[in-house]
Amino acid sequence: MMNKILFAIIIILICSCEKEAEKAIILNIEPFSFIDNSTCSNNTESINITDSWVTVNGNFMGAFEIPSSVPLIGLNEITNLRISPGIKENGISATRIIYPFYEIFEQFDTDFDENITIYPTTKFNETVNCKFSTTGSFEGLGDGLLVGAKNNTSVISNTTNPNEVFQGEKSCKISLNSFSNILYASSKEFSFFDDFPILPSNVFLELNFKSSISFEYGLINYILNDSIEVECGGINKSDEWKKIYLNLSEKIVPYMNSSVFKIYFKGDFSGENFEDYILLDNIKVIYQ
Repeated sequence: MMNKILFAIIIILICSCEKEAEKAIILNIEPFSFIDNSTCSNNTESINITDSWVTVNGNFMGAFEIPSSVPLIGLNEITNLRISPGIKENGISATRIIYPFYEIFEQFDTDFDENITIYPTTKFNETVNCKFSTTGSFEGLGDGLLVGAKNNTSVISNTTNPNEVFQGEKSCKISLNSFSNILYASSKEFSFFDDFPILPSNVFLELNFKSSISFEYGLINYILNDSIEVECGGINKSDEWKKIYLNLSEKIVPYMNSSVFKIYFKGDFSGENFEDYILLDNIKVIYQ
């Protein structure tokens, strides 16, 4: 009888030790803070980092929505913690990627007991270049970046209404109604990549927007005396300001050797409201 009791006690102790060894440490990751370190930021940088891609001691743990709670099992120490900023590519939840232009947050020899809380920071990589970062903030005179083209009948202006401005003193406002019912706006200036010694592999269009209608965006590529309109995608309407990252790489890279380009936006009056609007701010093309 005593042998059976002793055996049962030993089994309980072994199970308790195994459970203790497998107890998870929780790595809590708070939202990223952005460090303004680049002319591409232009003191108006906003971010929409939605995910943390976590690597611990060289082992990839997975991608997690921020704020994140990552269970770490069987670790006695963290010698190298890497957290890559992740975004929704083209604003789509199903296409989440590490944003190639933001620096990876890295921390060495992290002390921990049961729980760890990390407050990661990031900034633009030193190799990042950009176009339109000044005109795309709409703080200057005139209509800033955009001008009506082709059959545009919408009204494009810089608004100073505090209820319509995202950052700074101005944002771009595009108004549509039953008479001014077609939007076709393009960037005023041509852009090209002559200041970059190697053709970039990643090209993104960043912008903040608020809109009562969905609208399209794309590129106008100019080759010699001809132009090619390249449709890139659509942006869904939003009654709140959003930051979106739009991947232009596959569309623009094939034309870089022989063309300059403009950005365009297209849309139509919905007929559901007396007036539709699109508000834009902080438009820029980022590449490296």
